Amino acid sequence: MLTKAKLSNVDDSGKPGSDVFYVQFNPNEISISEAVASLYSMENGSKDPKVNPVDTKKEKQVLHLSTTLFYNTYTSISQSSYEDIRSYIRKLYPYTNVGVETKEQLKKICFTWSSICVIGILEK
Repeated sequence: MLTKAKLSNVDDSGKPGSDVFYVQFNPNEISISEAVASLYSMENGSKDPKVNPVDTKKEKQVLHLSTTLFYNTYTSISQSSYEDIRSYIRKLYPYTNVGVETKEQLKKICFTWSSICVIGILEK
């Protein structure tokens, strides 16, 4: 059975929420890569490395999921022009972090497609 890929909000408990955005066409390719990010904490709360030396170094696993979503507004073969897809794409806006200024305000989303379920932050 074919399963549609979807994006959903993440509730306060960290589980996929009820707001869902279904993609028009499933991706033909998906890439998941893993990296290690180094996080540094500074002594005395200073953020300037010239004032205080680096106190500790922590490493954190970072997972990146990448895919391209495709939209097509032709409804028939004899159609002579495209329909404006902005009405479809606007439904994706609530899942983005446009206008967010602090890391604490970033909203997490869940990308689900068949057995793949990745919770993270939509970057672009």
